[in-house]
Amino acid sequence: MASAPVTLYLDIPEGQHGDLEIVAEASIAWSRTIKEVARVLYPDVTIRVEVLDADEGSFGLNAKVRIDPKYKAALIGILAGAATHFSLETVDYFYEKFLDSIFEKDEAADVTDIGERDRVASAIARGAGRKPAEQVFRALQTDHTIAGVGVSPTPEQAPSSIIPRKDFLDRGGYRATAFDDVLERTRPERIEAVLIKPVLVPKTKRLWRFQTPSGEFGFAMKDHAFVARLLDGTEPIPMVAGVILDVDVDVTESQVNGLWKPKSRAITRVWGHRFDASALLPFGEEEDDDEADQSDPADGIR
Repeated sequence: MASAPVTLYLDIPEGQHGDLEIVAEASIAWSRTIKEVARVLYPDVTIRVEVLDADEGSFGLNAKVRIDPKYKAALIGILAGAATHFSLETVDYFYEKFLDSIFEKDEAADVTDIGERDRVASAIARGAGRKPAEQVFRALQTDHTIAGVGVSPTPEQAPSSIIPRKDFLDRGGYRATAFDDVLERTRPERIEAVLIKPVLVPKTKRLWRFQTPSGEFGFAMKDHAFVARLLDGTEPIPMVAGVILDVDVDVTESQVNGLWKPKSRAITRVWGHRFDASALLPFGEEEDDDEADQSDPADGIR
């Protein structure tokens, strides 16, 4: 197997340490970023992201990405594209850095391809790897000891640029638009939600219903590929109590009188599912209206 090193670097003040669960969540999202970029650029290529070790001080998670040797050159574009999400540098900058770390000097000239660099840059500009990269920033912004994040092609070497903490929310995909005296934003989350009621109709506006850590709500299902797999039986989910979906969610909120209130919820991607019969807790009967407003007047976020 061909391989290349890469380090996810977390800027943490001396004497402090990051929260283990948050760092683990960010690390998983980082691995998914690499794999998502690989899927977009080279759909037929399989890669493996392996943990090597970690550096003390500011935390550096050293990993090795493995690939079939005949696709060795593809590693350059995959890692250059993924790294760009966590840097102020360009794809071209990282292309040179990973070219040097993966190939010997006398080999580098044979694999340099300007057209391939442009293809990688174009894929990143169109959003390749953006969703899992946003998950990294959303995880890290919950740990106030983490002052910045970056990617280095060389273990034990700090990145050339660091994304500072003040930019985590923007990089995490938070979006806000002002309308006169009302501010509306879309807040992305990744949650596990217990399935209450599916809607097995393709591309419908009717709402699916889930029990979440915040309560029971209706969700628009925008992962049409997932619904298609359910409908044709390629991803069968038995209709039993305790079906839990791992999902990306966009919560649209409006700010009125200083309070953020949920207006609608949409599932943008289903990552997987599992079963836990004890997950579904008893609760009272509620009005069953698919077309009802999804907002909850009591669900203000200060």
